[in-house]
Amino acid sequence: MTLKTIFSYVFKERYIASLVTLLMIICSALRVAHALVNALILTSLVAGKLRQFLSYILLDAAIFLVLCLLLVVTQYLRAKAVEMMAIDLRRDISQNLIAMPYPKYMSQDTGTYTSWLTNDMNLIERNGFDHAFDCVQVISDPLLSV
Repeated sequence: MTLKTIFSYVFKERYIASLVTLLMIICSALRVAHALVNALILTSLVAGKLRQFLSYILLDAAIFLVLCLLLVVTQYLRAKAVEMMAIDLRRDISQNLIAMPYPKYMSQDTGTYTSWLTNDMNLIERNGFDHAFDCVQVISDPLLSV
């Protein structure tokens, strides 16, 4: 399956994919904010400013809590998006099999078709659709940390 094909299925489910992408970018921004606040915590600790240190600790805890909650929501929606894209792909494969002329259909063993709809789909889900979302994180983390 080519990258173009994978992104065509991402485009079919563009609303949930866009939401997952947005949430992943927000999570990246929160990870960067967490790192920056950690630097401020260390600076205030070294400077001996206890009040500032405690306020930064509370801010960091709040950021971390929001990040944890968003990560749970993002992972759920990401799994849902991958599931929806896999259903679209299975539907397309099934429609192609239905439209196939009978002699051509009979030229393959039924195990081949079963493999297409199960094993190959699992590989595509893991190595295709999931990696499309991984690309978002790989790009957004360094961009936001600059």
